[in-house]
Amino acid sequence: MKIKSKFFLSSILVGIISALLATFSAIYSISNKYENTAIKETILKTHTAENSFYETLGDLTRKAAFISELSGIIDNIEKPDELSIDLENKSFFLNNINVTILDPDFNTIVSFNNSSSDSCINKNKTIKIPFFNKQRDPLIRDAGIYKINNKIYILVISPIVDQKTFDFKGYVFFELCLNSEFADLLKEKTKGDIVIISDKEELASTFQDTEGRRFFPKIPEIPKDKIEKVDILNKKFLIESFPIISYSKANIGKVLVSININDITVAKKHGILSILLVLLIVVILVIFISLWVGKRLTKPILILSEGAKSISKGKFDIKIRPTSKDEIGQLTKLFNEMAESIKDQTEEILDLKIFFEKIIENSPYAIFICDESSKIIIINSAAKKIFGINKKEVENKDFFTIIELPQSIKAEYFTVLLSGQPCFYDKYPLMVKHGEEKIVRFTFYNIKLKTKDMIAVQIEDVSEQLKMEQELTHAQKLGTLGEMSSKFTHEFNNLITGIMGYVDLIKNEVNKNSEIYAKIDALGKISKKANDLGKNILDFARKETIKLEKINIGELTDSVLRLIENTILKNIEIEKKYNKKNQYLIYGNKAKLSLALFNTFFNAKDSIQIAVRKKGRIVISIERFTQKQNKIKFVRIQIFDNGTGIEPNIIERIFEPYFTTKKRKGTGLGLSYVKQIVEENRGVISVKSKPEEGATFIFDFQEFESS
Repeated sequence: MKIKSKFFLSSILVGIISALLATFSAIYSISNKYENTAIKETILKTHTAENSFYETLGDLTRKAAFISELSGIIDNIEKPDELSIDLENKSFFLNNINVTILDPDFNTIVSFNNSSSDSCINKNKTIKIPFFNKQRDPLIRDAGIYKINNKIYILVISPIVDQKTFDFKGYVFFELCLNSEFADLLKEKTKGDIVIISDKEELASTFQDTEGRRFFPKIPEIPKDKIEKVDILNKKFLIESFPIISYSKANIGKVLVSININDITVAKKHGILSILLVLLIVVILVIFISLWVGKRLTKPILILSEGAKSISKGKFDIKIRPTSKDEIGQLTKLFNEMAESIKDQTEEILDLKIFFEKIIENSPYAIFICDESSKIIIINSAAKKIFGINKKEVENKDFFTIIELPQSIKAEYFTVLLSGQPCFYDKYPLMVKHGEEKIVRFTFYNIKLKTKDMIAVQIEDVSEQLKMEQELTHAQKLGTLGEMSSKFTHEFNNLITGIMGYVDLIKNEVNKNSEIYAKIDALGKISKKANDLGKNILDFARKETIKLEKINIGELTDSVLRLIENTILKNIEIEKKYNKKNQYLIYGNKAKLSLALFNTFFNAKDSIQIAVRKKGRIVISIERFTQKQNKIKFVRIQIFDNGTGIEPNIIERIFEPYFTTKKRKGTGLGLSYVKQIVEENRGVISVKSKPEEGATFIFDFQEFESS
């Protein structure tokens, strides 16, 4: 068979097959499009109905709070007639709501029924309303959904408190029954028919027959998160449901939301018929065009076709020799020039692509490239490292589901997309993977392409930089404060030394057995303590070398406990988990370590008091252990208290000078001083804690071994 005949047949066959495939694809696409449109609309209306349903609970709570705070209600609580008039005046505000004013013992003062449904409260109170419980806190507002007498109610109770005297007057009790009026409200918001069911018992429906009467259609059981197609009165509906969850988290019913898809079905049929008509026209055109073109372009086009195939495979060096000087020859010349141009442009694009990929990939900042709908397209290595994510788990996912940001920043994202102006956020706290908080600098900027716009999100981790700035500022403040404290203490010691000198002179001139001598001697001792206190402060500031000696840390702990367990640690259970006969020997300064232990016990006492424990408890354990790396022996003291514990975000700061969680009651020097003493005695201090359960302070000292 000749090439010309083959071209005719193949062109016609390809044209017809392509048209058929395009037609079937179009029909399938239209069918899916209409079905997806109907499903999306059903899901949207269901979500709208569900949101409106649960928004009613919040709206009812606000209305109850508003009514309970009205002066007309508070002042007329003992005047039922006045209360009734006041409630009737607000009937527009209480649409479809039954209102009951109760006294503190839940006796009805006034009832106002503004609904077509009866109140769930009867005269004999045989129905147990969950809120009518004298054990509950009367001053707490409460709201919930309940099933009572095979009906479902939204119930709200709000205390009535005199704002001037703070006297508790009674309650405002709201009831909203899930009846036809409520179903009509949901229908108005969703524009779809509503059915409310409780345990297969039909409560309300907005469906109407041809005479305008409400009826309950036969609807099969619809599984959760499924959409069913149902025929009702010769019309097709898509129906989805959402559950009604009670106050006790039980499923007590469901709401069915429906959408009429008759119009969508008719539109789909018309669309398919139009496509079939176009198919017929296209097939006829393909046959005639193939015959006409084939006669003129068979051979040159085949050559150009082969050349095009070579280019599509990346072979840009191809050259086709012109066979004529007509339009086909010109086309061949242009084809050769195009191949050369494509080659040059491809190489340039490849170089630019590699260049920009390296810039993004090697950037020290986290970079996310997102499309118009905020779906992630590209992330770089810094983003993977900072946020602990990989490309596969975030690709084509919404940026704001990976990086949690408030609604205001989401709005800025789309503002940048529309305006093209960049947006910056400096020193913004952001939670990353594993609950770690980082301080970052956000930049949103628009990338405009021919086909669409994209947004680049650049995130710079400035946590360490900010921390260094804060530490430098803090160090400067501490340096200034330390210098002032040192000068003050020096002058203070000079004055005390003068007082001590005069006390000694007076003592030499007074009889030792006289009453005055005893008072002067007491004054001298007090002056001596003040002088020692000043030296301790100077020691803290100067970090002077202290005298170390062999100490039994177990005996030292016992001596500190004997001093304070009947005074400072009174009413706190002390448990000792160590053998008093053992020699827990370390090398340190007894006076300083006594002060460190005292401060630790005092801090434990404060923590227990703040936690308001029924039974305060402190556990002290002492043990020996050997370090695995260098075989050095240590003595470890652990002091546990069942106080408030320490929050993870501040546990690293508790040893900082002047850092305190006791507000005005603490100075912030106690634990800082303890840490300094432990380190001066060649020890290490650490802490572990569970918030609201307690904390354990751990002291590790190298064990003293006689040579």
